[in-house]
Amino acid sequence: MKDRFRIFYRDFSGFWDRRGFGIVLCLCFLLVGLTAYFTRTAEPEPVSPPSLTVYPSPTPSPVPAAVQTATILPTATPLPLKLPAEEAQLGLGYSAGQLVYHETLDEWRVHDGVDYLGQADTPVRAVMGGRVERVYEDPFLGNCLLLVSTDGYRCLYASLGPELLVEQGAAVSAGQTLGFMGDSALCERAEGFHVHVELHKDGRCLSGQLPLP
Repeated sequence: MKDRFRIFYRDFSGFWDRRGFGIVLCLCFLLVGLTAYFTRTAEPEPVSPPSLTVYPSPTPSPVPAAVQTATILPTATPLPLKLPAEEAQLGLGYSAGQLVYHETLDEWRVHDGVDYLGQADTPVRAVMGGRVERVYEDPFLGNCLLLVSTDGYRCLYASLGPELLVEQGAAVSAGQTLGFMGDSALCERAEGFHVHVELHKDGRCLSGQLPLP
């Protein structure tokens, strides 16, 4: 028995001497491989990027045509407008907001009315029917009369003579004589005897619609 053990030990020692280093090296590699395999961490699953939903740009709601192009209609005037003075000549006209030369003042300024030239006894008539709202004297426009129609038109007569044929509060009809031409407007004295007429409604000057001689 002892002899067999000696033989086995001798053979094993020889084999180990020849192969032992290689076996140990293989076992080390195997151990490292097994350790790496069992201790490896699971790779995270790739996360797909969030989907980007492209929404179409909102289409603006169509604007009603009435809002897109606000049409300002001219204010209608009471028809027919009477000529304020028969056989008159046209003096300084309505300037529509533009600067015009005023001979009396020797300067350029707007002219909101129409000047009808005549004589001291030339009658001044109502261009429309209405009520005499006010009779007064203005330091620049002279003797003035304001006529207001039932539908809100306001007609100013300036540079009148001292004699008026209607009183404040009187109802007048179109073509009725209100007074006579004068030269009481100090700012228009260079035009001589005339009547200065303006037409307004709702804060807008409509003197451009007055009839011309």
